[in-house]
Parts: sequence; structure tokens; C-alpha cells
Amino acid sequence: MFLRNTLLDIKLYLCGIILFGLMPICAHAVTSVTLQLRWEPQFQFAGYYMAQAQGFYKEEGLDVKIVPGGPGVNMKEEVLSHRADFAIGNSGLALSFMQGVPLVLLADIFQRSAGVLITRPGYGKSIEILSQRNIALRALQDNPELYAIFNKQGILPGDLNKVLSINYPLEDFISGKADAIHAYLSNEPFYLNKRNVPFEVIDPINYGIDFYGDALFSRLDYVQKNSETVKRFTRASIKGWAYALANIPDTVDYLHQGPASKKDRAHLLFEAAVTKGLIMPDYVPIGHINPSRWEKIADTFKELGLAPINSKLDASFYFSYWSERGERFQYSILLGAFSALFLIVGGFVFWYRIVNIRLKASIQDKDELILKVEKVASFDSLTGLPNRRLFLDRLNQAIKWASRTSTFIAVVYIDLDRFKEVNDSLGHNGGDEFLKIIATRLASGLRESDTVARFGGDEFVVLLCNLSKPENVELIIQEFVRKITQATSIQGNILYPSASLGISIYPTDGDQAETLLKNSDQAMFAAKSQGTSNYYFFTQALQIKSSYRLKIATELREALQLQQFEMVYQPIVRLSDGRILHAESLIRWRLSSGEILMPSNFITIAEETGLIVEIGDWVFNEVLHFLQSIAHDDVSIAVNISPAQLNSPKHSALSWHEKIQEAKILPRRLVFEVTESMMMFKSHLVSSKIKILQQGGCLFSLDDFGTGYSSLASLKNLEFDFIKIDLQFIKELHRDARDKSLVSAMLAMAKGLGLQTIAEGVETVEQVRLLKEMGCDFAQGYYYSKPVSAEEFKDMLSKSNHD
Repeated sequence: MFLRNTLLDIKLYLCGIILFGLMPICAHAVTSVTLQLRWEPQFQFAGYYMAQAQGFYKEEGLDVKIVPGGPGVNMKEEVLSHRADFAIGNSGLALSFMQGVPLVLLADIFQRSAGVLITRPGYGKSIEILSQRNIALRALQDNPELYAIFNKQGILPGDLNKVLSINYPLEDFISGKADAIHAYLSNEPFYLNKRNVPFEVIDPINYGIDFYGDALFSRLDYVQKNSETVKRFTRASIKGWAYALANIPDTVDYLHQGPASKKDRAHLLFEAAVTKGLIMPDYVPIGHINPSRWEKIADTFKELGLAPINSKLDASFYFSYWSERGERFQYSILLGAFSALFLIVGGFVFWYRIVNIRLKASIQDKDELILKVEKVASFDSLTGLPNRRLFLDRLNQAIKWASRTSTFIAVVYIDLDRFKEVNDSLGHNGGDEFLKIIATRLASGLRESDTVARFGGDEFVVLLCNLSKPENVELIIQEFVRKITQATSIQGNILYPSASLGISIYPTDGDQAETLLKNSDQAMFAAKSQGTSNYYFFTQALQIKSSYRLKIATELREALQLQQFEMVYQPIVRLSDGRILHAESLIRWRLSSGEILMPSNFITIAEETGLIVEIGDWVFNEVLHFLQSIAHDDVSIAVNISPAQLNSPKHSALSWHEKIQEAKILPRRLVFEVTESMMMFKSHLVSSKIKILQQGGCLFSLDDFGTGYSSLASLKNLEFDFIKIDLQFIKELHRDARDKSLVSAMLAMAKGLGLQTIAEGVETVEQVRLLKEMGCDFAQGYYYSKPVSAEEFKDMLSKSNHD
């Protein structure tokens, strides 16, 4: 009897809940509202389209008009002007609110922003250098997180070299107009990969900038007058997003056949995968709002000087929505109170116990959720190591501890050498496996007080704490090098990893986290410039050198505009008869002070900043004009080409070929010199450009031959015409029998391959005699002439041919 009564109580309770739950739905009159999107229909807005298509808005008594966005559409203005009731914004909503704009945040749909900087390969190592390049950014309200990256490095928006105001940055990036562009992870990477354009990504989260992406918002007066409508709209929108992410193929089909018919289906699928990663539905309830995180975003705007220092986000900024777990169950309790009218006492007690069990479970779920969110925000998803954000937090704590205990700290910046080649040869899966192996090796053997983090790409940073003296660091660094350089087997391939390491010490090299990190980064670059598997300690001299490099990088761009570059030419003489048949073109930089800088003082910096392409184009055009002024068709000019030049998408071999044809110059009169090191690490892009110029009739010379880098296969596969024997073998040719034997072997090999030979650095008559006897074809050096001006070379050429 008791069981029967209990079952009856439960049935009565359920009937009451169902009847009461239906009452609000039946009571809804159809309300028309307008939603303004940020851009054209795409998966970025799939949740709203699916809420409409699946009838979720209709179930809530809403007739929703979805208005696509585009260039020039300001979501905030659309809402404030009453043309739209709801719109999609981003973290810039906090800035607007602090500036006094009456907006209300309804739901954070994207827990992470899709906004990133895309740069050319190798460009993103230094934010300072990047700030001197042409950067294509949209308005600050469209990408506040990107401006925040520069601000973190002490660079304000007004300090950026050139911010291009554009609507379609992708074409500007491909054409070379922009060196870095604001992009969305779900968009530009798809098109760049499709067009085989190489690029790198700078993600704000790696710099401690953790902004929200798409957020649903409305205006204050509308929310105050229509709170129930706002709740229903938000609830249905979140339901639409849950459906879209759980049914991606069906959602993509709907979008492709309907509102997003202009979009490529493959792109929609790509966008869907990225979007799910940004919304993080497996870790965070869709729409979840975290006020403390918004406060940090607000602080960033204050640091940028965009919001009053005393402004804040008060409660009126957040819409009190029942999807918060605690609030959801408060609503359930309220429902239960009314439904109790339908229940007998036994049923009510049963219901009350169930609700309390669910409340307890919800608190546990919330704790688990917080742990999951913290893990996503603080750890690298690939390796499981701490990310930049967590590393900086630990570094700041370590600095405080070291200050109190008078101990030392070391920050070790590690950059893997030639990682791009691992990715190119083994694919991204192989590259990921490689990174995990390196991460495991670095983490093994560290003390509990130490930290190894991955900052993204092939960059790792180690924090060594509680050091009694700085000298202890070097042994640890040597152990890192030993671990990294161990042979590694991946996908059946044996790899021999190497890395460049830079070290800064607290407090001698800085007492702030960002300073220590920047200085270790500079030291790493110094190590990399010395070759592979090197480490370098930061010094004041290195800081001075870094400042000098930044100064030169800035002045290089001005030098192009002010036409401060000059060309000189060093004759190359045929040994058999002493005639000048070639010359090597060499660049000089004449400063406004009259001082002349040699290439060794600025070419490397030009390569790092990307200006090498513009400088290289200028050199090429100068040589073309010079060849046009020389009447002798049998005289050729050699032009040095940098690997960074050929590896850059901005450089066009086809354009050079067309200019040669327009100049009406025999292509064989141009000899392009490439170094052995370039051949060692050549990419498919480099090889294809060399082939284009060769097929056009231009000649190629392999410079610095014999310095230990060359791949003999390159001599055959790329069909060189000349090899230049490095001056270090010529210098002691008449004194050192080993040098003589080496040069003799090089000459014999070149002859066997049908290549002509040029000896560099010839300075004595004895060297000339020996080279003639050994069968060398040409010689270049101060024995014949130093590099001379164009007019002087013409005079020398006339005398040589007359004689």
C-alpha cells in the first residue's frame, strides 16, 4: 500500500511539473526580434541558423530575423540605433561598457578568440622587429587582443611602423604588401594552405592574452524592458549551438545549401573544426560567462590607455541568465514551489530530496569544470607542458622567492634547429611526435621547483630556480644539449635533433619576468647565429648589439626610400689570357653621415626583417641597368641571392625573368650566386625558383665551395654553371700542401661535372701561377682589383678588351 501511494505521489508530481512547464510556452505570444551578425553567413554563426532551422526560436515564441554583416557594419551601432535587438560582439564589449556605452553581455559563445597574427615563416620570433614591418590590422575594436600583444612588449599602437587600413588583408599578404596580417584561425589559414602559401601564426594566448571570441549582447534599455524575451532568445541560441556542434555534417550541409551557399563545403568543415575548438563545449557550458576573466580583459584595456583607470565592469554589464548551474537550480526550486500545489506532502518531500541531490552534483560538476578550464588555459594541448601563461605566473613567483632568499634564477630559451624541415619531410603528425619526444626529454630529471614550458611551434622555455650561484647553470645546459641531440626514430626515419639555447640570469640580466624572457630570447638568437647545438649567455654587450640591430632594421627601410644604397663591381679575370669576362656585384650602404657600411653589417638584419626581398629587387634592377650600358655581350655580372630572399613568397622569379626579357639582355649575362649553406637547407620553393631562372637562360654559381656544407647531389640536380672556391683554401695555397691537394681535387671534380671554376681571394702572383697550372678557369681578388664603381669597371673592361 505504501509503495502504491509513493508511486501515485511521483505521478502526481510529474504531472504537475509537466503542466506547469507547459504554461509559459503556451503563454508566449510570437515576438519578432532581429539578430545582427558580424560577418557573412558561415559556420561562425551556425548556432543561430540551426536554432532557426530546428525550430528552437519558434518553440520560445520568437520570430528571429538574422541579418548578415560585412565590411563597414558596426554591430554596436546597429543595436544602439534599434535596428537590431541582439548582435555578436567580442571582448571589445568590455571597452565600450567602460567608456559609458549601455551594453549588456548575454552569453560568451566562443571561449577563445579566433583572432591571430599571420606572418611569413620566421618573422614572428621578435615582436619588436615585427612592429617595424607593414602590418595589416583592422580597427582596434575588431582585434583588441592583437594590439594587446604589442602592448605587452611595451609597444603602443602609435609606435607600430605601419598599420595598413584594409578590408581584405589576405591578398595584401600574398602580394607582399603586408608582412603580417590580422587573421581568423577559421578563415585565412584555410585559403593560404589551399594556395600553398607558407605562413606562421602568432596566437595571443602564447603572450598571456586570453580574450573571448564571439559574444552575444544587447542594449541595456531593451534588456530591462524585455528580460523574458532576452532569456528565451539566449536559451534558444545556446540550444542551437549545442545542436550545431553535435551534428556538424548536417549543419554544414544546411549552411552550404542555404545561407552560406557561397562558401566552399571543405572550408565550412574546416571552420567547424576550428569553431568547436574555440567554443570548447566539452570543457565549458556553451555561453558560460566568467566575470573574473572579464575583469582581466578590462585591466588590459586600461593598460592600453583606452579606458579610464578607475572604470570597471559592474553587475549591469552581465545578464543574469539561468544557464549558470547555480541559477538553473534556483529556477528549478521556484518551479517546484509552484508545482507543489499539485502534490501531496509525500511527493513534495521526494521532489525536495531529488533537487538537493542535483544541487550537490551541480557543485561537484562546477568544481570539475573549473579544473578543466584551468588546464586548457594553462597547459599546452600537444605536449601537456605548461604554456606561456602558466610559465610567466611561475616565473613571477620565483622572482619574489629569489628576492627574499638571495638566490639566482635562470631562464633558458630553447629553439629547435631546422624543425620546419622535420614538418616538411614527415608531415604534421611526424612533427607533433618529434615535439612530444623533445618535451619529454627536457622535462625528465628536472627538480620539482623547476618548470619547462612550450611557448608554441618549436620553442620551449625552462625555468631553473633556487640556484646558489650562476655558474651552476652551465652543467645543466650541457645536459639539455645532450638530451636534445640524442638520435631519434620517427616513422622509421632516424633524426639527429639540435637546438639553440639562450640563457638569462636573475637578477644580473633583469629583475622582471618579461625582461628575463626577452633577454634569453636575444641570447638564443645569438647562439643560433653561431650554428647548431650552441648555447649563449645574455650579456650587456648582447643587449647593445640587439639595440643596434633594431636601429639598423628601422634605418634600412629609410635607406631604400632615400636611395642610400650603391653598387660596386669586382672584376673576375680569365686566367688563360687575363681578360675580364665577369664581375661580382656588391652592395654598399652610404649613410647620410658619409660613412659606408659593408654588407656584413646589415644583410643578416635585412634577412630577419624581410627587407632582403626589397633590397634584392633593387640590386637586381641596378644590375640590369648596368648590363644595358655595357656593349660587350660576352661579359656577365654575378648577383648574390640570399636564402631568405628565395624562401620569401614576396620574391617572384617569374617577375625577374620578365624584366630580363623587357631589358633585352641575354639571360646568360646574369649569373646568380647562391651559397653552399642554402643548398644544404634548400626548400622546394628555392629549388623551383632556381629552375625557373635557369629555364629562362640565366646561369648559376655555387659560392664558398668547399666550406663543408655542400650536397654534391645539388651540383648535379640543379645544374650549376660555376663553382667558386672559397678564399680560405686560396690564402695558403702556395704554403700548405693540404690546401693545394684540396683545391686540386675540387678543380678535378668540377671539370668532371662540366663546371667552370672561379678562385676567390686571389692576392699574389704565386697564387695566380699555381691556379693556372692546376687548370682553374677564373680568378677574383685584390691581385686584380678591389671592388670599383660602375664607371671604373667600364674603363677597366675597355682596357682589358683593347689589350
